[in-house]
Amino acid sequence: MLSNVARDELLKIDALYKRWLVGGNAATLTAQCLPSSWACKDGERTEIQQRRMALILAVQQREWLLRQAPPSNLQAKSALPSLTLPCLIDSLRPSFRTSLAHLKKQYFASTKHLLNLLLDRGYCAHPADWLPQVNDEVPAIYWPWCEWVANQHHSASNLQGEPLTKENWDDFFPAQRLALLRALRRSNAAEARELIAACAHKEAADKRLNIIEVLGINLQADDQPYLESLINDRAKKIVTLSQQLLARLGVGSAKVEGVEQSQLAPELAQWFEVKKSGLLIKKIEVVPALLKSKKQQALRSEWLQVVSLSAFAQALGIELSILVKHWQFSQNRQHDNECFVGNAVANLSDEYIHLMIEQLLASLPDYPDGLSLLALFLPRMDQTYRSKIMFDLLTNHKVQLSFADCMDYVSQPQLELDWQLVCKTQAWQALSVLISKQIKETNHIDEYTITRELMALGLLLPASCAREALSQILALGVVNVDPMLDMLKFNIQLSDLKPIYSN
Repeated sequence: MLSNVARDELLKIDALYKRWLVGGNAATLTAQCLPSSWACKDGERTEIQQRRMALILAVQQREWLLRQAPPSNLQAKSALPSLTLPCLIDSLRPSFRTSLAHLKKQYFASTKHLLNLLLDRGYCAHPADWLPQVNDEVPAIYWPWCEWVANQHHSASNLQGEPLTKENWDDFFPAQRLALLRALRRSNAAEARELIAACAHKEAADKRLNIIEVLGINLQADDQPYLESLINDRAKKIVTLSQQLLARLGVGSAKVEGVEQSQLAPELAQWFEVKKSGLLIKKIEVVPALLKSKKQQALRSEWLQVVSLSAFAQALGIELSILVKHWQFSQNRQHDNECFVGNAVANLSDEYIHLMIEQLLASLPDYPDGLSLLALFLPRMDQTYRSKIMFDLLTNHKVQLSFADCMDYVSQPQLELDWQLVCKTQAWQALSVLISKQIKETNHIDEYTITRELMALGLLLPASCAREALSQILALGVVNVDPMLDMLKFNIQLSDLKPIYSN
């Protein structure tokens, strides 16, 4: 409510407005027509200057006096929770935003790679530069922010560090709940299964599918009764998933689209040959036979994807381990290989998956397309195994694994990498040739492959190695201000900060 003095000043301001609205600026301003708190009457100012000053003051004071009060039902949001690490310092925030913008234009890496680079150096993103979406899979440190974004009714700090239970199931947002379930499944498979059985049915089909997929971690015979109970689930995808998990336990489904697998497996087997050679050491190869028509080719591809591989091996007269270990990737069509691998990833146990990976790795020198097949196995690899495979491929001089390809295997800087290792890789040699050619032709970098590789180096390399890589790239003729070097420079700038945290 306005005081008497404020009301008097507002009346005088309105009177001035009315004069100005009808073009009354020519009249001389007097002290009586101005609010008492103003000091625009000054003998040293001209009449025009005095009127201009009065107009400026009127606009400002009128806006202040007539400021609208917030509605009574307005509710202020809770403050954004503080994280356990400090936000990125202001001087590096523009570099972070630039790196994030570059990353969003690419498809070989995700925001998580950049966030992990920050965590590796002891910082988290500034909320004005980046905030997670509700279902984003982000490092655990950002869970309070995810919870705040999801507008939960509880305070984020109330659940920090608490284990997931039946009682607080609904208090966690989906991505956080999944991460906790996966961790629990690795440490206590039985407790995780009981929690899933008790709570998964409350969720929508898409969320229920993601939850049940967690059972694929440390899958064991004790999971069979619960998986069998899902065979009649109302969601077809969940029925399929339960059948696949049961198949990994050796309990395969009986039919494929209404046709007995015992009928399909022999039909599929007639389109393959098992070749044996050698006297003392038997060499076995499972190779495709020549087909008579495109229809047979289409059927072979389709059945490789759906027929039980155990039944297929039996129809061939060999053990399942022989089938997966001696499948000749280089002699099969790429699409047939994809169907075979997809079937195995969905249905075979870890023992057979590892045998297939070993066979595929051995065939890579003669079958470069096998790298894309290897990526299909990633959902069945834990992080340690992924890192091992990546290092083996990166240091194998017979395999062309790019730095961008490495992003499929790891999501954080690899401290084990050093410059002596990196500079000898096929990936670095190929990148050096591409950069030299590009600089010679255009004097700057505008080639997509080079851009991806430089960004991947910035996300992948430890600080000391990143500094040496930048030095070598500049020596090839790349100008220091080229924006394609931003990610690599950001990596180095982070290393120049005072260390706060080390994982």
